[in-house]
Amino acid sequence: MAGYFIQSLDAAVFEQLVTAPTPAQCAALAAAVVDDLEDLLDEYDGANAADPAKWPRTRGALAKAIGARLAAADWYADLTRGDAVIWDNSVLRGLDDKPGEVIGIDFRCENDGFLYWDAPKRAARHGAPMMAEPAFGNAGFRYSGKSRGDIDLLYTIYEPPRVRLLLAQLEAVVPHFEALPDEPDGERDQFFRGLLEPVRTIAAAGRVMWVQTGT
Repeated sequence: MAGYFIQSLDAAVFEQLVTAPTPAQCAALAAAVVDDLEDLLDEYDGANAADPAKWPRTRGALAKAIGARLAAADWYADLTRGDAVIWDNSVLRGLDDKPGEVIGIDFRCENDGFLYWDAPKRAARHGAPMMAEPAFGNAGFRYSGKSRGDIDLLYTIYEPPRVRLLLAQLEAVVPHFEALPDEPDGERDQFFRGLLEPVRTIAAAGRVMWVQTGT
């Protein structure tokens, strides 16, 4: 069953990456994408098509384009659905693979996807509004709500202050989940093992939380 994958990143490296990315960092991300660009650009057509001008096919030019977007205040306002898919699924997803190792982002998987839909919905209803969709797993990062057409954001990135705020809301609903039946893989189990414990760990370490929504 698909659900939410809670992951974390080194906060200092992430903040630097999205503020003043270095040429080496951008080159690492570009190297992982450039060979697949032709196919990625053909994935959508019409109004949803990616704009080739945003995705240069040479590694150096692509690295510069990636660096400019990483530091931009809004990542999505000028993107179509096709552009957003390239950015999210190819560029950003590089952070949990070899480019992330080169960058030093220290990617960690915190819950192995052990969090399905029902427990977050229950938490949102009982005093943790940050768990409601689209805020929890589909809000993206640096997204103003504007884009060139409809886009699907299947992740949310939380910087440390928002991780602490989320944790406070989750702590407030602990009594509600403690009162539920203690069943293996049930909503109580998912809340404590798949959500609360990972968020506590991330908050205590001062890391960035990266929630990815499985489909």
